[in-house]
Amino acid sequence: EVFIPLCAEMRQKLFEVGRSGRKLSRQMHQKKQPTDEDYLQVIDAELEIKLKEAQIERDYYEQFKKVMENTPLQAV
Repeated sequence: EVFIPLCAEMRQKLFEVGRSGRKLSRQMHQKKQPTDEDYLQVIDAELEIKLKEAQIERDYYEQFKKVMENTPLQAV
């Protein structure tokens, strides 16, 4: 009963982090002649997004682990 809401919360945070990258990507596609600086900005932003996503996943992994440790397995 705790796992599913926690998973939804993590997915929402990942979605929000990725939103800025998707926006930047759309802006890049709309430019008629993007510069090298534009490409470098997108690459840097994508790397930063991946790092933030990894940190979110790591934080939630620890929370999932605690939930699983405190939840007895149920027979099906």
